[in-house]
Amino acid sequence: MLYFIVLAVLVAIDQVIKRWAYVSLRPIGSMTVIDGLLNLTYLQNQGAAFGIMYGARWILTVLVLGILAYLFIYFRKLPNTGLHRYLRWSIVLIAAGGLGNVIDRVVLGFVIDYLQVTFINFPVFNFADILIVVGAIGFGLLSTFFIKEEEA
Repeated sequence: MLYFIVLAVLVAIDQVIKRWAYVSLRPIGSMTVIDGLLNLTYLQNQGAAFGIMYGARWILTVLVLGILAYLFIYFRKLPNTGLHRYLRWSIVLIAAGGLGNVIDRVVLGFVIDYLQVTFINFPVFNFADILIVVGAIGFGLLSTFFIKEEEA
């Protein structure tokens, strides 16, 4: 149950931040937070990561919902012991980020991005993207290096 409460809280945080970006950041476009390091830049992303599949709103929505359904089934089959607990938390992070971005796609037709690192040329991203990346790294490391196949 705690997993689903945390998932809901993370999705809510993502949506609150995006709402703030829509209301407060959209009119001004961009603002510097740390000069030479971080800007808050409002962007309407109509694709996936790095703008791939631009305009494929419904394909992306169905694809992400399919991945989330698979992760939910996988989550339910995992034991809640040992390192598998961390694997479950990784899935929670991926699911929260995926749901946050799906909500944007369904409700708005685009995903709101707002974080821009300025010391490198990197696409603008959001809190949900961070959740997905951190969860995917955790999932990959745990399933590749720490959880033996016979344990799973």
